[in-house]
Amino acid sequence: REFEECVHKATAALRAVDIGSHKGPQFAGERVPTLAEVFAIVKGRVRVVVELKSYGHSQRLEERVAEIVEAAGVANDTIFMSLDHDMIRRLKRLRPSWTVGVLVAKAIGDPTSLGADFLAVEASLATRAFVRRAHRAGQDVYVWTVNDPAWMFASMANGVDGLITDVPDVARDVV
Repeated sequence: REFEECVHKATAALRAVDIGSHKGPQFAGERVPTLAEVFAIVKGRVRVVVELKSYGHSQRLEERVAEIVEAAGVANDTIFMSLDHDMIRRLKRLRPSWTVGVLVAKAIGDPTSLGADFLAVEASLATRAFVRRAHRAGQDVYVWTVNDPAWMFASMANGVDGLITDVPDVARDVV
């Protein structure tokens, strides 16, 4: 009960933030959507990548996200990733058929041994040799955050399977 009250307060505080005014007056009053609201807007239109962040505590986040995804009916259009390898393992145990990946921000040895379906790596790590090794291990490789067309081309030339970007229109043109 105490945890639910905390979540409710945090959600209310986040929803009070105006995220649009700094972009222009026509966006004044835009609010941060909940995950369920995002799914309602995009269902059937795009696939969604959900990044799970633990912030050093566990509040059944994997279970709660799974419930939201299933209630929205978007399990087949959603993939999941996290820097927290334990979160990835827990989500994969909860929903073995879901596509779950590991975010890799720096060289950590052999990330193909982490048991993920895909690796999401900082672009400079996605060398041709790294991508080949991941593919041999049956893992796709996505690179982040690639906003420059030259980095997009270079990543694709190295054989990556996807781009994580803030400029999807540019990425679409490059692809």
